[in-house]
Amino acid sequence: MKRLLLTKVFLVVLGAGISQAAITHISASGGDGGNTVNAGTDSATDWYVGGGNLNSDNLWGERGGFGENAEQIYECWGLVETLPQLKTTISGLIPGQPYKIWVNYVRFGYPSGNKRGGITAGLSLDNLYTFDEETGNDTIAGGSVLTGFTNSDRAGLRGYLDLAVADAGGNIVIYIDGLINEGEERAWYDGVSYEAFIPPTAWDPDPANKESDVETDLSARAITGELSWNAPTAYNDATYDIYFGTTEPNFNDPAPYGLTQLNIGDAQSATSIVPPVLDYETTYYWVVDAYEPNTVPILYQGSGWSFTTAPSDYAPTVTAGNNYITWLANLPQTINGMVNDLGEGDVENADVAWECSVPASNGTVRDG
Repeated sequence: MKRLLLTKVFLVVLGAGISQAAITHISASGGDGGNTVNAGTDSATDWYVGGGNLNSDNLWGERGGFGENAEQIYECWGLVETLPQLKTTISGLIPGQPYKIWVNYVRFGYPSGNKRGGITAGLSLDNLYTFDEETGNDTIAGGSVLTGFTNSDRAGLRGYLDLAVADAGGNIVIYIDGLINEGEERAWYDGVSYEAFIPPTAWDPDPANKESDVETDLSARAITGELSWNAPTAYNDATYDIYFGTTEPNFNDPAPYGLTQLNIGDAQSATSIVPPVLDYETTYYWVVDAYEPNTVPILYQGSGWSFTTAPSDYAPTVTAGNNYITWLANLPQTINGMVNDLGEGDVENADVAWECSVPASNGTVRDG
């Protein structure tokens, strides 16, 4: 493949034949039949009060008529309150279909006043983004733009959370936290937005983007210890270049964006690759650029993902098998209790503990 002749295409300019649906906004709603509940209790009613927020009751306040389409928002004062985390469910989606997901929020002081306000949200409670002032780009996770909605000195924004795949029931769950940055005063949560996405890029990475406590050889998710991703669905026979390292990629520079290329030679067709040896408690960044076959191959630049490895004393994943337990950690280990062999290739009732002091390779404990 002659990369000097490649045509570079970014996500904001999609290739021929790749179409996107319109962005759909859904207001958050509490109570029976609503789409938002307390993430800790699954209650539809114990997380908010009507008529605004007192900034001292540790609840979200429902205020009607202030959001997109003149619908309700939920207000909190995240710098002075301890608030329930929320989860809002988008339903009625196509199972297995990827969607771009945004959180909607309102800021104050527009167009030229003391601008303030924010929100924290994510696709899991372990992967939250804090949004406030617009970045001007909502195609990269953590970025935000104005939606065009205004109400007095208030302006609506949407913050991009990432791609998510609808589950078997056609649902995607978004998590909301009232935490905001210093000086942003309060949060007005204005629901979520989504758009069906036909990916021209690699997507759905494993490890997940911003995942933490990843075991250092990745064996908890793939026997061969690989980084993996899903192929684009907008075209067939994609190939890939993969870049990896410990510094955040600089997309103002050409590939490898300040990282190291993992695949050697031409772009590869496989949707996985073995990384180098990983250190403990280290954040790694990686980018998968995808190429659409063409007379002049079209490059779709990856958005950039990261994960953080576990500390050296992190409890390893234990895998039960026929008459033995295998784990990945450090030695020495201490094994307490017993393992009962059912004689059917399964092991249950294993009570396992360990102590870690010096690095070592994989260990195996056999049922005696």
